Amino acid sequence: MAHVVRKQNVRGVRWQANYRGPDGRERTKTFTKKVLAEQWVRAQETARDRGEWLDPTAGQVTLADYSADYIDVKRATVAPRTFVNIEARWRNYIEPAFGARPIRTIRPAEVRRWTASLSASGLAPDTVRKVLQVLAQILRQAEVDRVIARSPIVGTELPRSSGGQEMHFLTATEVVRLADAITPLYRPMVFTAAYCGLRAGELEFLRVGSLDLLHGRLEVRGSLAEVHGEIIEGPTKTGNVRTVVPRFLASILSDHAR
Repeated sequence: MAHVVRKQNVRGVRWQANYRGPDGRERTKTFTKKVLAEQWVRAQETARDRGEWLDPTAGQVTLADYSADYIDVKRATVAPRTFVNIEARWRNYIEPAFGARPIRTIRPAEVRRWTASLSASGLAPDTVRKVLQVLAQILRQAEVDRVIARSPIVGTELPRSSGGQEMHFLTATEVVRLADAITPLYRPMVFTAAYCGLRAGELEFLRVGSLDLLHGRLEVRGSLAEVHGEIIEGPTKTGNVRTVVPRFLASILSDHAR
């Protein structure tokens, strides 16, 4: 039970406030006035009862130390190529700026200035958004774990996405010209890439067993990615198997299969 104890030392009378946190550990803090000690104890008990209590020592952990758990979880739960991107954003941008800092000392104004500096350095808006997303996920986790009361990401304005840039596509005639010019071995791949909407890794994952030439279908079952110089097989970006292929490609693929 919380209580306040009178203490006498060489500096005079002091008042030691004591309470037990949700983790069962007793915490203390010393004040020069009894009323201040009582107010502090009541505030801690109220926060504890409301589920808003924060361990006063938890926020002293550095962002780098706390983020180790986040990195480990991502390594086990996302695709290898995705993890490489997350780890690179952490290592190249977030860790140099905030890694050595105790989490509780990171302020919203600092995050805003840092975000602006990334944009000013020439990083593409989408890259800045993805870097900030990683930091936001780490700090949101810290908020859920009650390491901090509120994420300092709140209020940070994101740069506008550059996704509205015009995309350019080959015409049907240009696709045929490219297929005719390339090594014959890769001719079917040119048509498949042009008309099936596959991602590069999905295209590279295709096997003979992916083809159903009788019904003119192509099953997209997975994707390849290069991770630190090693080719890794994994699921599609959505995790789903899908069936695609315009029927006119069946004859081209069939001829090549022979």
